[in-house]
Amino acid sequence: MIAPEASDRRFDAWLVLILAAAAVLLFYRLDQRPFWQDEAETACLARNLLRFGQPLAYDGVNLISQEEGREFGADRVWRWSPRLQIYLMAASFRLVGQTTWAGRLPFALCGWLTVFLVYRFVRRIAGDPAWARLSATFLAGSVPFLLFARQGRSYPAAMLLTMIVLPVLFRPTRMNLVMAVLGLGAMFHLNYIVFAGFFCGLVLALWRERKNIPASHLAVAAAALALLVAPGFWWYRIASRAGLLHGDRLPVQFGRNVVSLLQFALPLPLLAVLLLRWRRRPGAAGEPLIRTLLVLLAGNVLGVTLAPQEYFRYLVHLLPLCAIVSAWGVRALWPVHRPAAVLLGLLLGLTNWLHLLPLEWIGLNRRPWHNDPAMLTSPNIPLKLFWTELRDGYPDVNAALIAYLRAEARPGDTVLATYGDLPLQFYTRGRVLGGFQGEPPEATSPPDWVIVRRRTWLTRDDRLPLAVLFADRLHLDADYEPVVLPVPDEPFGNRPDPYYHHFIPPREPYQHAVLYRKRTRE
Repeated sequence: MIAPEASDRRFDAWLVLILAAAAVLLFYRLDQRPFWQDEAETACLARNLLRFGQPLAYDGVNLISQEEGREFGADRVWRWSPRLQIYLMAASFRLVGQTTWAGRLPFALCGWLTVFLVYRFVRRIAGDPAWARLSATFLAGSVPFLLFARQGRSYPAAMLLTMIVLPVLFRPTRMNLVMAVLGLGAMFHLNYIVFAGFFCGLVLALWRERKNIPASHLAVAAAALALLVAPGFWWYRIASRAGLLHGDRLPVQFGRNVVSLLQFALPLPLLAVLLLRWRRRPGAAGEPLIRTLLVLLAGNVLGVTLAPQEYFRYLVHLLPLCAIVSAWGVRALWPVHRPAAVLLGLLLGLTNWLHLLPLEWIGLNRRPWHNDPAMLTSPNIPLKLFWTELRDGYPDVNAALIAYLRAEARPGDTVLATYGDLPLQFYTRGRVLGGFQGEPPEATSPPDWVIVRRRTWLTRDDRLPLAVLFADRLHLDADYEPVVLPVPDEPFGNRPDPYYHHFIPPREPYQHAVLYRKRTRE
């Protein structure tokens, strides 16, 4: 499709500098904040995998559930989500130890390798070193990418697999076909929602590039992929999730997915220019490649819209593609008007102004009510916010609760938490009830500690969680002593979602996290 440059294998000092900077941003103070709820789910399951040989949701003391027990059957074997992320974290625990740093290490490494593969893809397919360097730089400096790549969840591995599969669209060699099949199979067993979206986009892109790939090769690849993913439909009980889909919400979810991609990955002005040029004869090198990537992105958004809920995390694997497209915009502008190209590069690489301001002008910017101006939903210099958090730290609500219980709780104490139960399970090693576990605590045994979080969520059946109902029946004023912690009672802690992640601590007054301690403990 595009002839590569003959020197695409030469040593590039710029790549070394980019990878070094990416390593600092990805690995520096990786364990600064504890696992938040979703990460702790993976960590607890990984620990049980090492202990029992399979990912059990119950270890004899604590129950791991955020879906009121829907994730497992009578055998308590985890079946709600694919297990590859659990295996990755368990392997790191085995090699390095059961720590926060070890839990996040393999995922941060996947993020770092993704930066390298972005460079390698552009250099080999397009043969343009400047475009390759700029693509890798844009990705390494993307704060949404950094937030998710520093998480002990499936997101960075999905980005890596995206870049492993991508070359087959442009160089359908046998080796690339094999890598694509293996990459797609791994993606399914990593996160089948992300797989479904990416597969939809890949099918559309393959249709566009069908003249380059023999039908017989595609048939063999499809059969091999089917063998890899078919067992997962039974292992993960995917058919049982059909009841979670709501067809009436699909248009809203599609719109929100599009806006999310524009806000945090691919700015509307650049996308509009590319779409306006769609029917024109290509005027810049690499434009056919960009058009194929846009088809891939569009198919992904359509496929992910069928997920039960819309979350930006289902689009995170598209960040490398968006970095390539954004870098091409700067590279294509360079021969035409260099000052404008430099300005565009600075705006895309250092600010989020082009992502947010045009959406604000047309009324499409999404900004939840609880956001503040120092978040990614407001015009900012994202890398400055990110580095400020790394350098100065953040008063994490889960860290404060964990530290206090480690210091004050006695062996055998029971903790009831209306949310955030899984980080407490991993770090305190006590009995922790609540959250969305679905199994009500014993009414005859009031817990020794109670944590009532200020924000309450409903279950999938639009009911209050049993933990909240049980906490409401306790006489907290009479039977418990409140312990006010010097941190804000934020809903999640270190959640990477750019709609929720805080970088700079709020100023007083704010609502503090409160821990209730039983007055008489035998």
